[in-house]
Amino acid sequence: MPTLLELLEEESAEELSVAHAWSEQLADPELGLSVFLAAEAALILGAARFLGFGVAPAAAAFEREAGRQVAPSAVVQLNAPVIVRLAGRREIVASPARRVDSDTRDALFRIRAELANRVGWDEERIVVIACPPGAPQVAPGDAAHCGGQPGSFGARIVTSAGQRGILTAGHVAPKRAAGAFDSGANLLGVVADTVNYASVPPGTATPDIATIELAAHVRDDPAPGAKSPGTVRTWQSVTAYGAKTSGKTSQISTALVSFAGPNQNVGDFGLSAMTMRPISAPGDSGACVYNNAGDLVGHIVSGYPGVYSVMQDITYQLEEFGATLR
Repeated sequence: MPTLLELLEEESAEELSVAHAWSEQLADPELGLSVFLAAEAALILGAARFLGFGVAPAAAAFEREAGRQVAPSAVVQLNAPVIVRLAGRREIVASPARRVDSDTRDALFRIRAELANRVGWDEERIVVIACPPGAPQVAPGDAAHCGGQPGSFGARIVTSAGQRGILTAGHVAPKRAAGAFDSGANLLGVVADTVNYASVPPGTATPDIATIELAAHVRDDPAPGAKSPGTVRTWQSVTAYGAKTSGKTSQISTALVSFAGPNQNVGDFGLSAMTMRPISAPGDSGACVYNNAGDLVGHIVSGYPGVYSVMQDITYQLEEFGATLR
């Protein structure tokens, strides 16, 4: 199964190359800040930070259900609990519906103009999305307790060592050999492998995933659709099933090369996608995400309560430790 990135390279190579160019140019926070300052937008948005670069539905496709026509996209930090989407000559307020003040709107137009100038791209073919910064979807008292921040258990797997296991988010289980417990304090197994955004250098894109090797006495059944990993494209619908939130559906608004971690002192969530509306809540990190066909496409790794969620590509996660679904 191809990763989300491989699909983007095949279907949207030109747009993705622009996003890559931005990502390479603006990986240095000072260079990123220069764009905000050149656009006179840093103070208006309340921050000066790019959260991610990728592809998103273009202006025409946004009015339709297709999602086949895409544009390079930049996600910027907005210190308000709302998503603002600028495409073509219009802005769309996605979630929740509220009026956008003229200063914010003008700042996004200026950021887009500066990006277009730097890469030599048609300004109206660029999508800019503003939203609050994401954070791991964790909270106390949830189903997965593995020595780190509580979250959710995800897909059932076979580990690289051939053992029966289960996945969760890396920041939920950050220490190898730590015990993994459910919400009833029952020991399910131990953390076999783990990597997460806080364990890599700042700005480094990484899978956020941990494999739990289940104890022999633990009984479990494979999740529906989990034997064959799937993938998702921009504007398709996905549904998450977590310990806190279950069965909520939204469309993919942006497929990203990486999505920023909670702050500039930690790594980024590699190969992720942001939803138009939230399908998770704090406590759902590690939760399975499915597409309309019922295929497992990823796990929840980040989000902003009540505004959006971030899922990470399942194939990208599995390849980190050589695990397979069962």
